[in-house]
Amino acid sequence: MRLNEYARKIAVTLLLEGLKAVDPQRLILERVKVEEGVLRAGGREQDVRNGVYVVALGKAAGEMARAVEELLGELVRAGVAAVPRGSPRVELRRVRVIEAGHPYPDEGSLEAARLALKLAQAARQEKLPLLVLISGGGSALMEMPAPGLTLDDLRRTTELLLKSGATIDEINAVRKHLSAVKGGQLAAAAHPSPVLSLVISDVVGDRLDVIASGPTSPDPTTYSDARSVLERYGLLDKVPQAVLKVLEEGRKGERPETPKPGDPRLEGVANVVIGNNMTALLAMEAYARRMGLNAVVLSSMIQGEAREAAKFLAAIALEVKRSS
Repeated sequence: MRLNEYARKIAVTLLLEGLKAVDPQRLILERVKVEEGVLRAGGREQDVRNGVYVVALGKAAGEMARAVEELLGELVRAGVAAVPRGSPRVELRRVRVIEAGHPYPDEGSLEAARLALKLAQAARQEKLPLLVLISGGGSALMEMPAPGLTLDDLRRTTELLLKSGATIDEINAVRKHLSAVKGGQLAAAAHPSPVLSLVISDVVGDRLDVIASGPTSPDPTTYSDARSVLERYGLLDKVPQAVLKVLEEGRKGERPETPKPGDPRLEGVANVVIGNNMTALLAMEAYARRMGLNAVVLSSMIQGEAREAAKFLAAIALEVKRSS
């Protein structure tokens, strides 16, 4: 086997090992334990003896929900999992799977959000915990437009933002202020019932308010921040007028802000990251060392344009080759 082919084989092997380490079902079963009716994850405990409602959103929602059903069985009262259209079929007993649009929300996204809010309200009324399973892609897969907006308004705005070059933090700052479920609003709907979120992060730095637009996390951004993003990328004259109207009303205090840090409605919320970029990188490093390679994790924080990151990584590879 030629050297290049051998090197490629090693790279592919390590990549698959990293993906295996962040398999959604594996993460849930390894990092979440249930003993005598108490669910434990990341140092948090939640009594689930009387039952629990489940909301899952994101590209890993189906697999995460399946693992939770395996762990909790009949303790799952009901649930919803919003998954991308065309995903491999997942058979669940208690959790309803809804296919929705990505990266642009559609009617499935709306249906999933309606059911999620209904489950949050049921948890509140019955004084039962709400278990939320969050992964990347959840922003589009579960959506409820704020009053005065339509799904088309959100779809058009999302499309413009994605094409503008805005960062995911900036995009989600806008999304949260045009939505009735993002930016801590899903968790607030369940208050005062406890909310436990298990999160697989696809965001550099694991910012909980950014992953899936933070449906269970306080939102540090404001209506003014959202408008500033649109202005920064020259979108004020391109987004629907209804969007500008909502943001302006919010800036004037005529609409309630998203829940902020310290909001009493989020006092009973715990967010636990069970997997992220570093999880995969450490698994790859460990496997490489077992293969006899001198492996080291350079960073889990690289972000920006893919072509620019590629230049940086290629430069490192050339330096290693030159000095070896």
